[in-house]
Amino acid sequence: MNNTALWLALSKVEGIGAIRIKNLLAHFNSIENIASADVKSLEEVEGISAGLAMSIVKVRNQIDIEAELKKNKEKQINIITIDNPDYPLMLKDIYDSPAILYYKGNYSASLFEKSLAIVGTRSATIYGREIAKNLAGELVKQGITVVSGMAAGIDTAAHKGALTAGGKTVAVPGCGADIIYPASNKELYWEIVKNGLVLSEYPPETMPEAGRFPARNRIISGLCRGVIIIETPEKSGALITADFALEQGREVFAVPGNINNPKNKGCHNLIRQGAILITETKDILDELGWSEQFIKSSPKDKSPINLTDKEQKIYSLLGDGPVHIDVILEKSGINSSEIMQILMMLELKGIIQQLPGKFFTVSANFSM
Repeated sequence: MNNTALWLALSKVEGIGAIRIKNLLAHFNSIENIASADVKSLEEVEGISAGLAMSIVKVRNQIDIEAELKKNKEKQINIITIDNPDYPLMLKDIYDSPAILYYKGNYSASLFEKSLAIVGTRSATIYGREIAKNLAGELVKQGITVVSGMAAGIDTAAHKGALTAGGKTVAVPGCGADIIYPASNKELYWEIVKNGLVLSEYPPETMPEAGRFPARNRIISGLCRGVIIIETPEKSGALITADFALEQGREVFAVPGNINNPKNKGCHNLIRQGAILITETKDILDELGWSEQFIKSSPKDKSPINLTDKEQKIYSLLGDGPVHIDVILEKSGINSSEIMQILMMLELKGIIQQLPGKFFTVSANFSM
């Protein structure tokens, strides 16, 4: 068997997880030595019982590795193991790093040299989705890889924002890398595979189950220098990711939101407990020391050229995120029929976009 095949065989042993594999590797120094060890030698390793030692020997002698490798190839699933020099260095340093990572897409160790996670609630508001999308877009323009879990809501918006801005994004699902979950993200999944990476510790054909999502969150945070939390209630998977980040020595950033919306309570609690409050990309880059190349650019600071006075007035109202038509009418002082004409013209110019519920915001694709 080659190295990859040996790792695959070991991963098929029931009861063998990241910690026991690390113990085995520390004891035997290589996967080749683990594969040739007898039951008595295996029992000497911390956490390896007599029954587990016998299972290791039995599985490695009976498993059809050729069939496993063929199945992965057919699904275009590749493997990177913890003893490979291209294994993500930051992930390798966490306590329970996965021994095997399965991936679909364009793998490169450089993807994780400068990476940040963006996570949050599945039932995101328009405000939350726009913040995630715009923030991800701004980060990838600074050469940062955006990592998330491809869940509905904030995760989806973050992936889309990164891809729309022409950057790289990595999805870490709570299932096999060949499984599209949720099904509504089919188009997004293939876009990520084409322009980024879907990465999982779970073998192909592993279906999403509730217990797998908290476990995968340690990988999302482990791959990154920091985790950005956008819109999360008091109990959520995003807060589990934040906890993992703190345990792993990563930075935790939180975006504040409407104090009357319970979906923001988790973020506000994080800020109260010491998470770094952020209101713009520069806050993150400054904290991480990545801001040397960053030039602040926002609707408040700069304006598109060739706007009429009234177009400029409306544009300036959209600098803080999605704004409802009623607010635009009230603050602009322009009558409703003229407002709609101006908004339509700004949309045609690609400067703003309309969101569901008659909200308007600066277009994520617009740049000065």
